[in-house]
Parts: sequence; structure tokens; C-alpha cells
Amino acid sequence: MSDLLELIEEISKERFLEAWKTENETSGHSDQFVEDRWEEHSQYKGLRYYVGTITEQGLDNLVLWHHEHPDRQVRVKTGGELFWDVVSCYWQQLQNNQTDDCLERLWRRSKELDKVFQSSGDFLRTDYSLGRVFNRRGLAVNSDLYYQDHGKNKLYAGNFHRFPGYGLWMKEHGYQPIKVYYCEDPLAR
Repeated sequence: MSDLLELIEEISKERFLEAWKTENETSGHSDQFVEDRWEEHSQYKGLRYYVGTITEQGLDNLVLWHHEHPDRQVRVKTGGELFWDVVSCYWQQLQNNQTDDCLERLWRRSKELDKVFQSSGDFLRTDYSLGRVFNRRGLAVNSDLYYQDHGKNKLYAGNFHRFPGYGLWMKEHGYQPIKVYYCEDPLAR
């Protein structure tokens, strides 16, 4: 996993869940789906939790879950897709001046990252994180609709809009190390 993530510190389950809850509360919208995943995780036992940074290779191996908005095209196909494939699709839509609620959310995330980076010159000196990543798809979302198994050495995102928002930011600014919260099932290596 060291080529996908650089672990900063091991943290408690409580800290992991609190960061998740805070992110959901500050997202600007209520999300019952995310709240249900949080409740599932509060019941899990035997997992390990970390704060780390996702590497460029980690982004290459990051799978984003199936994603669609009502009355919009499917943005990420059933079973999930790799990070750069999703970012490229959104980037192309923005370059073609398309707009909808989802694209606007991603653009806002990208601008949010501009402000965070400009204020410190480094994402690592801030409290900002992209959210959650997992070493097993079932920990992110236990559903074949959202995630199919994409093979060994993959990470699975546990939230959506911040990740492609960061990808759009990277298209303009390049890679910068940024924090994620990582949860692993140590038996699923």
C-alpha cells in the first residue's frame, strides 16, 4: 500500500467517524446515503484507520463509485470507474461549457481547493482532506451497483465530489500531496 498512500498516523475509529461526520455536515447538503454508510461503519470491528496522503499512483488506482443525479446522464458507470477516467469525462464536459448541478459542485470544490492551497501553499498544513478511501470495495459501499471488484492494489473512494474536484484542480495546477482518511481491513491484503 505504500506506493498508493503515505500514511501519516494511525488514528482511532472515533476520530475517523468524527472526521466523516464533520465532512458530511459541512458539505452543504444532507445525504442520507452517506449517513447510512456512516452508521454501518460505526458497527464494524477489527478495522484500522489512518490519516495519510494519496500518491499519484494511488490516484491512478483509485476507483470512484457509480454516480448519477436525477434527470442527468450517468456520470460513473455501474460498478465504478478509475479516477482519471472520471476526471477526464468531467474535464471534457467543462471544456464544452456544459453545466448542471453536479458539474457546478465539482467546480466549486476545485475553487475551494484554490483557496485552501493559496492560504497555506501546502495542503498538508491544513485540516482539509479529500475524504475516505478503503482497501476493499465492500468497506466503501457494499453493493455491486456502486463497486465491482477492480482487482488488486486498488483503493475505493468512500465519498464522491471532492475527488473529481481535486482532479479538476490538478488539471490546472498539477499534483500536490493531499490528505485522505484511510480505512483498511488488515485481513484483506
